[in-house]
Amino acid sequence: MRHDDSLLSRQLDEYVLVRQLGQGGMARIYLGLDRRLQRYAAIKVIDKPLRAEQEYVQRFEQEAQTIAQLEHPHIVRLYRYGEVGGLMYMAMQYIAGSDLAAVLRSYREDGEYIPLEEAARIIREIGQALDYAHARGVIHRDVTPGNIMLDEQGRAYLADFGLAFYSELDDSLDVFGTPQYMAPEQVLSSANVVPQSDLYALGVILYQMVTGEQPFAGEDPMVVARRQQTEAPRRPQAIRPAAGEAVEAVILKAMAKDPAERYASGTAMADALDAALAAPSAQALPPTDPKLTIPGRVTMVRRPDPPQPKAVVRPPSQVDTPDGPASTPRRRRRALFVAGTGLVLLLLCGGLAAALANLIGRDGEGSPVAGLAATPTLALTSTSTTPASGSTASPTPTPSATNTATPTVQPATARFSLELISSEDSLFIINRSEETLPLPKLGLEGERGGVDGEEWEVSSLHPLACVTVWKEEGQPSDPDITCVEVGWALTRSSNERFWKERFSVIYDGKVVGQCRGGKSTCEITIRE
Repeated sequence: MRHDDSLLSRQLDEYVLVRQLGQGGMARIYLGLDRRLQRYAAIKVIDKPLRAEQEYVQRFEQEAQTIAQLEHPHIVRLYRYGEVGGLMYMAMQYIAGSDLAAVLRSYREDGEYIPLEEAARIIREIGQALDYAHARGVIHRDVTPGNIMLDEQGRAYLADFGLAFYSELDDSLDVFGTPQYMAPEQVLSSANVVPQSDLYALGVILYQMVTGEQPFAGEDPMVVARRQQTEAPRRPQAIRPAAGEAVEAVILKAMAKDPAERYASGTAMADALDAALAAPSAQALPPTDPKLTIPGRVTMVRRPDPPQPKAVVRPPSQVDTPDGPASTPRRRRRALFVAGTGLVLLLLCGGLAAALANLIGRDGEGSPVAGLAATPTLALTSTSTTPASGSTASPTPTPSATNTATPTVQPATARFSLELISSEDSLFIINRSEETLPLPKLGLEGERGGVDGEEWEVSSLHPLACVTVWKEEGQPSDPDITCVEVGWALTRSSNERFWKERFSVIYDGKVVGQCRGGKSTCEITIRE
């Protein structure tokens, strides 16, 4: 069973598309492997129906140009922009973590709040990122929890500059953004935005982190947008009395209807919040004692981790034959080792969302009305709706994180689809399913030997990953396939090359299929 997405396993310059992380109205996001540098990237590809639309192509290129000029420790970086075979793509920094939207949902579901000190740190990091962008004439226009990524240490990164255009281009814009986070002036027209429009959105995010609620929630974007213009937000202390007057004052100033009454910069807002938390009245606030730290919650809600590429060289003394250690050095191949990932739950990502879906439009926590996440020319209308609370951050199904972290905990109905490609020189086993296969359960057996499950020396075979067995002598060549090679590259001498003849595939002690020997391709389906 091959994946329905025709771009999977496609190579765009040095990047191999491993799996899809998310999809919006204009583009798709993939997890990509840089085969040269052996690192992962988030690959944003313009969607096929829109490639012939010059307006969308220009917007896509504009986004790449915008990100390219931004080099800041709290802004997702652009690695490359290119075009291959009619496919336009951006390769960006991949954040192995979760978006803030998923973390906020996690706190809300547990009836807890982000510790105020942690909220202040996130505000400072994103505030500094916005100050940096604003100094270069770039206004984000869509600062939302879904566009703020948190890595495994809880560090914050601003992503998705799909609506960020320079001031001289603003006259052509209508209304774009996410209504729940749009400043009153942005509701009138995107041409009215100023740097303080982004800071208003940051104030809304602070309100949400402190109270657990959006100040102006709702499914009808027109109603929400109108409330942004005409209503004062409910006082944070009315929702959470422990927030304190000083913190409330910072939030309400950041959300002032008049941009001139807001903070002059993100740094000024962060300084005011720190001062509020240091005030004598704040010392009496009851301490928060959440079940999990922010890094802990990021781990809980993030997308399953991809296999981490790491070049290793196996010492000759560790290369064994069935009869014991080899007496002479064997041919050694550069291999990839997959470290254990720990138990994680799906976003949201990712999705990933995510894993990464933060770089395009997302569900929950307010849906972008336009931009790369939806049709960029779409104006604010009453026909757009926000998915019900509790929807995942990723618009596409992703493998269960339970399968990624603990291979022995598979659902009873799990299915695995393997492709085995053999030649005189090598045998490749590729996981073509969307589930992570527990490798210790997988073995091979033929008349000339085989492979025991423990020999793979890694616990999991992720989707589109592969393990290999090679002949020992000579210089075997790779088959013409694309996969992420994991584990030690096993070797076999001439009289042990069992894949030259018919051999059996064994899973959990049972024969699940047989493959022909020699140059052949074999597909095996495993049911549990």
